[in-house]
Amino acid sequence: MGISGFIQTVKSVHEPMHIKEYAGKVVAVDGNVWLHKGAFSCSMELALEEATTKYIDYFMRLVSLLEFYKVVPYIVFDGQALPIKGATVEERRRRRTEALAKGKELLKQGKQREATECFQHSIHVTPHMIQQVVKALNAKKIKHIVAPYEADAQLTHLINTNKVDAVITEDSDLLVFGCHTVLFKMNQYGEGIRIQQGNLSAAKEIDLQGWDQTRIRHMCILSGCDYLASLPGIGLKSAHKLLKKYRTTDAVLRHLRFQGKMKQVPDYEHLFKRANNAFLYQYVYDDNVKRRITLHTPPADVQPDKLDYLGNNTTASSGANPQQIHDHSLSNKENIPPWAHFDNKQSSTASQHKPEASQPTSSGGLRASNDNALRPLRTPKRLSPLSPSKPPTPLPQQQQRTITAKELFKVFNHRQKQSSSATKIQTHGDLASAFQRQRDRNALSSFNNNNNNTHNIKYNDENAKTISMPLKTIGTKRKNDCQIPDARTNKRRTPLKFVYTPQ
Repeated sequence: MGISGFIQTVKSVHEPMHIKEYAGKVVAVDGNVWLHKGAFSCSMELALEEATTKYIDYFMRLVSLLEFYKVVPYIVFDGQALPIKGATVEERRRRRTEALAKGKELLKQGKQREATECFQHSIHVTPHMIQQVVKALNAKKIKHIVAPYEADAQLTHLINTNKVDAVITEDSDLLVFGCHTVLFKMNQYGEGIRIQQGNLSAAKEIDLQGWDQTRIRHMCILSGCDYLASLPGIGLKSAHKLLKKYRTTDAVLRHLRFQGKMKQVPDYEHLFKRANNAFLYQYVYDDNVKRRITLHTPPADVQPDKLDYLGNNTTASSGANPQQIHDHSLSNKENIPPWAHFDNKQSSTASQHKPEASQPTSSGGLRASNDNALRPLRTPKRLSPLSPSKPPTPLPQQQQRTITAKELFKVFNHRQKQSSSATKIQTHGDLASAFQRQRDRNALSSFNNNNNNTHNIKYNDENAKTISMPLKTIGTKRKNDCQIPDARTNKRRTPLKFVYTPQ
């Protein structure tokens, strides 16, 4: 949906924003975008044609979010499918039909999770869904309109005529149409990013200095849009490089034809002109004159009435009456991934002053997340209060006074960290070593109570060495004193049994 990669290409001009910055102002909303996101929460019910209101609840929660921050919402829905998008819309319908058939087959096999994912790719906004949302908007007296054709052109008309101050959408086409302020990726807390048309020339990822709106639009059409597919090997950066090198669009088209890029599309120049007209002269509804007009005033050589690929101007539609909503079986919008731009991590202060606008839970015990994957809800395991943990059994007195070779092997052969403090334990090995060191201290303290502070430690090996050292320091010097290297193999020899003999 929109120009592929365009939003990320101008990432350096993204401005973090909160919807409360538009308190007291009017903000237009692409209603089909919110409907698509809400439909992901009940994709199975919609696919199986079961009654549900989850998408309405999701939509109205976002409306309540705007009202909470004193923002006046203006909802715009898609109208009829634009004739020039016939091939694009038909391809999307084919993919949705295949996903629906696959989902039903997986559901028969008992694979509910896989079936839900397929159903999410098969959903589309229907006239019934829009009518139900319109009824809820009427109940709250929220202003809304159904565009003659695409909501993108209607939103651009509203912001160009100063009826709204910004537009909320996920469609990058709004920047190509000429909207001067677009809010993207708004989450359930009102946070998102803002892109202003006047700041595009300051982008660091791509050099747009000195570029007007026409050159930016031509670059996006060359890279591929909803109205015209791109030529092989031509993307956003390639189109930018060509326009920067050859200056004019006509020169770029001549170069591409000379390079043989148009063999499969011999009438590409004509299709390019049609796509450019679609961005400029779509029909929109003007509330002042109460009729359809073109988005921009066409020149003398352009007669919109003869541009059948842009629809017609015979039907007057205000969008206020839900009965005037047209058939959306060929939806103008492409399916939006579930929660692609949502941040589920709520800040500590969010719950104190922000209204509830949580993500709806999908059917089948599944929930949507930021990584575009559905995971089953799992109840965390809890310890039973009837079976408390047993306290450690104290060691017998004989074991406290005698350290076996097995215990010493655990202590001396464990890789130690710089700090031996039990409060800085990071791994299970450190934990075991810490308990072993505490047992060593207990055993050695019993010697200190009955003997002097200095004893001899002997190896009962034929090459035994006698080391005299304070027992209180054995915890820090044991690694150097008890790891005896072998001169032949230069490897550490496994210590044998230690015998503590007081002087």
